[in-house]
Amino acid sequence: MKRLLLILALLLVGLGSRADEPETPILGNLLRFSLTPAGAGARAAGMANAFTAIADDGTAASWNPAGLAQLEKPEFSVVYAASDQSMHNGAALNPSLAATYSPFTMSYRRGSPDFASVAFPFHLAGKPVTFQVSWQRAYRLWFHAPATVMESLPTGPAFLIHSQTDLDGSIGTTSVAGGIRLTERTLVGVSVNFWSGDWSIGSSMVDTPIGGTGAPQFLNFVQGNHISGRNYNLGILLLYPRFSVGLVYRSSFHADYHFTTALTSNLPNGFQGFQAFSTRLRFPRQISAGLAWKPSDTWTVDLDLTHVQWSRMEIEGVSNVFPALNFLDFQPAGATTTRDTLSASLGAEYLHLTAHGVIPIRFGVGYDPQGGRDPYFGERVNYYLLSAGTGYNTNTWKLDAAVQYRWANFRSGSYLEPQSVNQTPRIPDAVGSVRGREWRVYCSVIYRITAPKSIQRFFHKAFVGP
Repeated sequence: MKRLLLILALLLVGLGSRADEPETPILGNLLRFSLTPAGAGARAAGMANAFTAIADDGTAASWNPAGLAQLEKPEFSVVYAASDQSMHNGAALNPSLAATYSPFTMSYRRGSPDFASVAFPFHLAGKPVTFQVSWQRAYRLWFHAPATVMESLPTGPAFLIHSQTDLDGSIGTTSVAGGIRLTERTLVGVSVNFWSGDWSIGSSMVDTPIGGTGAPQFLNFVQGNHISGRNYNLGILLLYPRFSVGLVYRSSFHADYHFTTALTSNLPNGFQGFQAFSTRLRFPRQISAGLAWKPSDTWTVDLDLTHVQWSRMEIEGVSNVFPALNFLDFQPAGATTTRDTLSASLGAEYLHLTAHGVIPIRFGVGYDPQGGRDPYFGERVNYYLLSAGTGYNTNTWKLDAAVQYRWANFRSGSYLEPQSVNQTPRIPDAVGSVRGREWRVYCSVIYRITAPKSIQRFFHKAFVGP
């Protein structure tokens, strides 16, 4: 996912030169999720996202646009995805060991369409070419995190803390892609991706003393976000009788970023109210390499490696508010603890042939380190992945389903109390162990058609001539 910490912590981590500003824009909320862009489709998901050196169906451009040149018939693709994610925070202590906090668990479940595409193959100058238009939900930004926590002090009253954070929205791409087979072994492709995203965060905290020893303290925060931008992907695929090699370069790009914030609280501070900002957010470049081996006609094994330059994911500075910062830890480039990552996926597919179709059996394992570190401990957060999938495929229809299970264990600092907003430096209220878990389910439908002569003539005239 995916790294799901308390999103509320983002409200309380100092951002930029005005560290006393509690409603300073939360530009790093995506830190709580796995940001590594992955392609679409239940087939790849069943192989733990190891698909760069295969990419031979309607989802190809989302993995390696060169793979489009393998399509021989027009294809229409639709993918649906759902996730069930949870974050369990174990019994935690105050950094000064003066208080303890009861364990609590946050969880959320949701699903939606994830990908849709249409692809048409034709010939250009005697070379097989495939053109595709697609839409993909690149980042699903969903989380509903209510929590009720009991704070116990060695002396004095106890407190009941209610907090809730809702994250809702997505970042998607609309892509135009093409692949061409230059030789029997060499395929190349390119896609141009138009990014657009809208998401909102609503967070609230109420700290109530038990026994009527004082008035409750509260804080409410709302942020709306919008980005837009574009980049390109370049891919190459080398095909050999028993193996294939894939390489994809996803360019970095600067997205226009607009956001508004509003904060209300009964705590004394001078920064309540509404603010609006416009800046730019630099998305990092990404390089993926894959090696697929076919020991037989019914077995395929694929290994993928992906490098993401998270240390260069930066927010441009806004004059008199904050300087240029790394998106994942809010630090200047020279002081960031954000790391570049190298993730790995290993997947396999076995084809069981029947009289009327093919039943695939897929499984895989993955390693998905996160670029951002916990802001208090600074330790690395690494997710692990197990996957499995199957389906039923004919020459016309491909019906696939897959399930993935992701998990991570790490230590984290949590911000739970409204009064933490006013203290400088900001130190987490509670520190302890965190256990993140996520189930993902994917369903894909791909329909292949025999291209009528009229469709072939249309694309020939559009891209070649009369």
